[in-house]
Amino acid sequence: MKSNFYQVGGTLGSQHPTYVEREADESLYQGLKDGEFCYVLNPRQMGKSSLADRTMQRLKNEDYACAFIDLTNDIGIAATADEWYYSLADSINRKFKIHNALSNWWDEYPNLSALGRFREFIETIILKEIDKKIVIFIDEINNVRCQLFSLDDFFAFIRSCYNSRINQPQYQRLTFAIFGVATPRDLIQDSNQTPFNIGTEIELRGFQLEKVKPLIQGLKEKANNPQAVMEQILYWTGGQPFLTQKLCKLVTQIDRIIAAGSEKKQIENLVQSKIIDNWQQQDNPEHLRTIEQKIFQETPLSKSLLILYEEILESGEVKFSGSQQEIVLMVSGLVVKQKDVIKPYNLIYQLVFNLQWVKQRLTELRPYSDQLLAWQHSDFQDNLCLLQGSELEKALIWSSGQNEQTLDELDLEFLSASQAWDKKQRNKKIIKFSSLGFLAGLVTFSLITYAHNWYKNYNFQYCSVLEKVGDTCFRNVFTSGEAKLFLSRPNHYLDRGIEKFKEKEYEDAINLLERAIISAPKDPVPQIFYNNAQARRRSDKINKERGINNPLLEIVLGKEVPYKFAAVIPADSNEGIAIEILKGVADAQTAFNKKGGKNDRLLEIVLVNDGDEPESAQRIAKDIASDGDILAVIGHYSSDTTGKSLEEYDRAILPMVSPTSVSSKVDEKRQELTHKVFFRTVPSDRQIETLAKYIKDSLKLDTAVVFYEKASEFYSQSGREVFIREYEKIGGKVDKNGDGVIDIRDDESQQNFNDENVRLDSLALNAEEKLKKILNQKKVKAIIVIPSVKTASVAINLAKENNKQLPLFGVGGTSYNPDIIEQGGDILEGITVHIPSFNKNSKYSKDAEERWKGPITYRTAGAYDATQALIRVC
Repeated sequence: MKSNFYQVGGTLGSQHPTYVEREADESLYQGLKDGEFCYVLNPRQMGKSSLADRTMQRLKNEDYACAFIDLTNDIGIAATADEWYYSLADSINRKFKIHNALSNWWDEYPNLSALGRFREFIETIILKEIDKKIVIFIDEINNVRCQLFSLDDFFAFIRSCYNSRINQPQYQRLTFAIFGVATPRDLIQDSNQTPFNIGTEIELRGFQLEKVKPLIQGLKEKANNPQAVMEQILYWTGGQPFLTQKLCKLVTQIDRIIAAGSEKKQIENLVQSKIIDNWQQQDNPEHLRTIEQKIFQETPLSKSLLILYEEILESGEVKFSGSQQEIVLMVSGLVVKQKDVIKPYNLIYQLVFNLQWVKQRLTELRPYSDQLLAWQHSDFQDNLCLLQGSELEKALIWSSGQNEQTLDELDLEFLSASQAWDKKQRNKKIIKFSSLGFLAGLVTFSLITYAHNWYKNYNFQYCSVLEKVGDTCFRNVFTSGEAKLFLSRPNHYLDRGIEKFKEKEYEDAINLLERAIISAPKDPVPQIFYNNAQARRRSDKINKERGINNPLLEIVLGKEVPYKFAAVIPADSNEGIAIEILKGVADAQTAFNKKGGKNDRLLEIVLVNDGDEPESAQRIAKDIASDGDILAVIGHYSSDTTGKSLEEYDRAILPMVSPTSVSSKVDEKRQELTHKVFFRTVPSDRQIETLAKYIKDSLKLDTAVVFYEKASEFYSQSGREVFIREYEKIGGKVDKNGDGVIDIRDDESQQNFNDENVRLDSLALNAEEKLKKILNQKKVKAIIVIPSVKTASVAINLAKENNKQLPLFGVGGTSYNPDIIEQGGDILEGITVHIPSFNKNSKYSKDAEERWKGPITYRTAGAYDATQALIRVC
């Protein structure tokens, strides 16, 4: 018998020779025929999908209309509830092949909620167009708990379908079968909602000896007594389907016949050598690692889970009480409930996850797990659960030595919140943002924000693996998912997803990146890589169907590839700003791909780091322009990098849309070039007129000094020129050759520098001394700071020396920098910053705030608009 007789992992087709019928087969089949709502909720790799497929085929043979929806592969992670419900409706519609223009139909009901439209879809399309009995199979139901919004109403809808049978007879033809790794009480978590208490639970047990005849068939050529071999296999696996198939397959791969009477020893040696020894390396396809990961995904519960499992190992079994820890262990597959006790599922698990493993894992766990669990249970509101003083210090020391697998986003939030609380308790003044409500685009800073993430500052101290640009080290990153973008953000699943993406194993990459999204819900990079993996998988499938499987055919017939845009961001130099931009890009890409893309092609986003270095940006633009697959560019961030790169994109006729570059000098350069490929989704710096009028007319400040950076040709110089022009136009006076003339510290200090303002690059070392001269003269009434990205931190020095003597104004997004705000702290209190405005009440803004768990900035909104604009013309 060939070893491929057995299938280890994946769904067994309805006619597969090793499919083992269990009691659940008949229970599910009969329950659905009786119109019951059925659910099969079990650990992974127990055969749920195979059971669903086989049952669906049986019902189809009896003229039932059936659709199978995999929530992970068919829907994945959605940005909003509306997107999730549309994707579900679209998947059902495509499986039943009913409506040809569902997106248009969906948009005809703008006044209905997402759930309301889904209900209308079921009632007016599915139940109207299909006159048979209908069963909708929904697999991977645990995916609903991965979304960043509540889907409790979805389960309430399923209940309402059941209740509607009384008054609306057509609902008697509709039923659902739900499969997943969850428990019934997981399905509706809101205590105000009625629990999910309808339908029939189908219990899916392991294999029993009297039912495994199909598996024994494959052992006949390898054993004198295949029945005895199977008994030993079940002794080790406890009937766990995945392990049973795997061990059967291992038997067929040995090079000798198992003699009668030697079954026990032979199978024991096989289990020890091929499964238990070095199990992390031999666990392929992955099974044991999945169980281990489930334990440590439950971050706050991990300690109590290990303690309970330790008790089960030592006692052999414990009485079942229904606790959350017991349920999680059962869902992991590590233990099984038998009558009123829970015990280890099988002997293999006991030997792999033994007492030594438990003790080692307990020592690795976070020392603050109890406080973290209490904080989470308080909905992150109870500050008394946070760490302070020596406890916090110990936790930070411990965390600094952990690897990416140990820490997740919840750890980082807890430690950051603890630092902020500890600082407040030590009477450090915490001040919040406030805004000038009467003037759009002006934000008054009275800072600070949050305490530093303890590991956040990642400094490139060596250039051995980087490129040196000027005085800095630059990391050349050009990635769709093959390499990590932010080195300072640990995410175990992201790292593993990147490995699979690099190997072009996109299915595995998708599964891992989906977990990465859950681990870091505020990081847009896992979402973009996830979308990219789906786009690559779609294109690979199309190429396979077209028979394009070698380079020659790719040349002759043309290889199908996703639509591809490059997003150029300052990943290393301004991580916080890069994240703000990528959130908008991710949202637009997700929305496009969820709707099926265009012409059966999805959108791929290539992430490119330019380090906010103009020299690097120009070279990077050449690389992007030479990539024939890239259709457009989102970026660059600063006006200086945008201006420097513009010629390369114009030469390649490659459209670029910047969500942040405001310089009118970039507009002037655009006009000089042939193809005029530059566009923006943010107002130009001519909007500084608003600030000039506010200072002169509203605040009655008629004399100002301007600090700027001469080397910043496109941004700082441009902003200076616009401000002076507009300010003087309405009667303001910029100090020129008198009180505001400052000696320049470098070589230019010997020149007759007769500029009308003070250069920031000359202030970097002695800002206090130079500003002091201005303050002592007492003629200037306002200080204007227009820094470039590189000199933005000088604003802190200026604010410190100014000490609120004169009103201080920052111009543009470089002053509105989360890192600068955090570093400056309450020194920056009172600075007013002019930034682009955006509609915070738009549908996108509200959806994005829900998706990213907090307010968004103009950079996110602008990046979303930029990506959407390019999508429309692709």
